[in-house]
Order: sequence, then C-alpha cells, then structure tokens
Amino acid sequence: MNLNAPLIEANVISALMNASVLEIAQLMGENRVSCIVITEENREKNSQAVARNPVGIITERDIMRFQGLQMNLEKLSAHHVMSSPLFLLSQDSRLSAHQEMQRRQVGRLVVSWNWKGWEL
Repeated sequence: MNLNAPLIEANVISALMNASVLEIAQLMGENRVSCIVITEENREKNSQAVARNPVGIITERDIMRFQGLQMNLEKLSAHHVMSSPLFLLSQDSRLSAHQEMQRRQVGRLVVSWNWKGWEL
C-alpha cells in the first residue's frame, strides 16, 4: 500500500442490496471505480428521511470471479454475494488503516464517521 496515496475517496458509489451484480458492474464502469459499497435503506419513524446504511462491498475482482464461474450476473443479487459485514475503523490514520487492511487481508476499507446512516 502506498501510504502517500489519498486515504479517502469522497465520492463513494453505492448500490442497494437488491441491485443485480450486472447493474453493479455497469456502475463500476460508468463511474470508473473498482468497488461499490452495498447499502440498505432505513426510513426514520415519523420522518421523510431515509438513511442508507453501508452493509457490504463488491469489488471488480468479485465480478471477474462470478463471470469465471459463469454465473448469471443479471439474476444474481448484491446481497447474496457481497463481502459482509463491514467493520468500522475507529482511528483515521493511514498507518492504522494499512495495518487493519493487512490484518484482515483486504484491499479496500470502508470508513464512515456517521455509521448510523448516510442521509439521502
């Protein structure tokens, strides 16, 4: 990992849990990203506000694996194949993020300071 590379991508692309893997692959291509955060919607009681809580992730490597297994990406839903659960990183330093990624053997890390939900 390049510790001098940007730590945070401000424009995180997300999709709902019921999106097809084909739709997610198309989102990756359209937005030139290598992963999509999978979210679920939670409507606040007595409010119009909808929170989108991050619950998983799908990477381009996952998409390639599904294609290699000749799975039907149009009929495959994100919630069946996403990597989950996501974990919250409580420290925001590059070193701690790098160490956590190595410990968990992952190439991407989702960080959210508002873990209760992203407002739409």
